[in-house]
Formats: sequence, structure tokens, C-alpha cells
Amino acid sequence: MIDVSYYNPATRLVHFYDDQRNLIGRYDIRGGICWPTVVEEYGSAAFRGFAVVCGRNIEDSIIKVLDQFSFSTVESVLSQDEGIIEHRGLTDWINECSNKWRNERYYWRQTNDTDKDYLLQVIRSKPIGTLRPVLPKINWSDTNSAKHMVLKLVETADLQIKAGTDLAQDIATISPATEKLSPPLHALVCCLTAFERYPWRKNKNHNEADFVPSRAFIRHFPGVNHGT
Repeated sequence: MIDVSYYNPATRLVHFYDDQRNLIGRYDIRGGICWPTVVEEYGSAAFRGFAVVCGRNIEDSIIKVLDQFSFSTVESVLSQDEGIIEHRGLTDWINECSNKWRNERYYWRQTNDTDKDYLLQVIRSKPIGTLRPVLPKINWSDTNSAKHMVLKLVETADLQIKAGTDLAQDIATISPATEKLSPPLHALVCCLTAFERYPWRKNKNHNEADFVPSRAFIRHFPGVNHGT
């Protein structure tokens, strides 16, 4: 189990350790976003967006889905009477992932004119913390190539996803008849395409040797299960 992590700003990699401080691996962290769109859920129309954060091990190229989030608004919606969060917004989740995974890059694919509106909302949002997200636009050729990318990684065990999650369930429903990706799959493909198109490359001037950083440099997140 991932117990602690360390962010190396020189390489922009996150080092994952177990509870004995043994190095699990060094990961390139990326995210993907599907802006809210109208989908069918339980026989009726629903408004849904989705975002993921994944880490790719630079040694074996295995990709772990570290976090996933379903949303309908960019900023959280509070109840008028008690000020309680009724709908958690994307920016709150991005803040959490910035602290937990040190991720700042979220890739997205434009499908309609309203996507740019959501992009601007995130950029201008006040709740965004000190690690402001970078939101590059990305594209892929068609739905069939996107399905092939996901299923190939699953078949070769190069994509690891927690069972029972929205993303795992949607992957299980992919078929030849699938013409449009669901929001979870759309967000995942944005992230996977970024890994494939812009792979992490070692800086020749930096020695990326194995080491166990001191406690002063280790980020510890008590009570949070970061995966297996």
C-alpha cells in the first residue's frame, strides 16, 4: 500500500513509498477532464462531468488510476440556509489532488463551444490553490482508436483501476457498438493520450538515483489509502 510520497521538483516525479519507507516507484502524474455534458442515467437525462488523476511508473510504464471524480459544476454549490456543500465542485477536488498527488496538468478534448466556458471558469476560479492547474488541450483521432487504447492497456495489465469504481464499470461496458465515450472514459483517454504523446523524459543533467528522503522531505497523508 502507498503510505508516503515525495515530490521531486527537479524531475517533476512523485516517489511512492510503502509504510516501511521502501520505494515502490517513481511516477509521472497527469490528469484528464471531461467537461459536463448531458448523458443518460437510469433512463433519464443527467448532467455529468468527470476527472481523473493517473500516475505512470517510469520504470515499467504501468499506469495507476489514483483518483477519479464525478462533478456537475466547477465550483462547489452551497446550501442557502446552512452553507453546507450540496454539490462538490471540480476546483475543490483539484485542490485536494494538488496536495495529495502534486498534479498540475489536466488534459481535455473540446467537443463543443461550452467546453471553453468551463475551461475559463477553472482558470478564473478563486478556490484554486497555490498550485494552479495547467490545462492543455489534446485530441485523438476517433472513438475506435480511443477504445482500442483503453482495452489494450487493460488486457496487458498496464492499466490498474480499483474495482467497482465508475471508471472500472464503464470500461467493462465497452463494446464494438460503443459510439460515444462516457464522461469517465473520455477523461481517462485524455490522460492516456497525454502519456503516450508527451512521455516523461529524463534530464541528462540530473541523476535520478534511488534514495529514501529524510522525514523533512516526505509528505505523509494519514488515514488516506492511496491505492495498492
